[in-house]
Amino acid sequence: MKKVITSIIAIMFLFVGCSNINNAQNIEDYEWELNIVQSSDGQVIACNPNSQEALTYQDTKPVMLTCKAKDGILVINDLTNYNVYEANYKQIEAKPNSTIYQIELNGEKGTCVASTTKYNDESNVPTLYIALNGYSIKLYAKTFQ
Repeated sequence: MKKVITSIIAIMFLFVGCSNINNAQNIEDYEWELNIVQSSDGQVIACNPNSQEALTYQDTKPVMLTCKAKDGILVINDLTNYNVYEANYKQIEAKPNSTIYQIELNGEKGTCVASTTKYNDESNVPTLYIALNGYSIKLYAKTFQ
């Protein structure tokens, strides 16, 4: 009987441990909304005026931008300047907690990572990071803003 109980517990741990293997975020899972833009030296140069970070970075340029990915095309809507851009992307690596993509916009290649930001209050927010042309762009899933 002891072996049966031990086996059941071991199987339960196996299922619980394996349930997070495909927990990686996918770029196509959400519509993304800009949080902040940083220059290559780490300075925040733009911020979504509706984000919590807007209070911290009041002297930055307010920018509203959304992204939606589907079938290898990332459509970027610059709501501040009324421009629409299209970038190509392809998955280059999937890890348990993130997915890495190569993106190309107007001939410039960069990297994009879909992941999750975990906060001190234990909340998890799907996050998209884009590194392109010397800038780092942090976006959150629009439903979590």
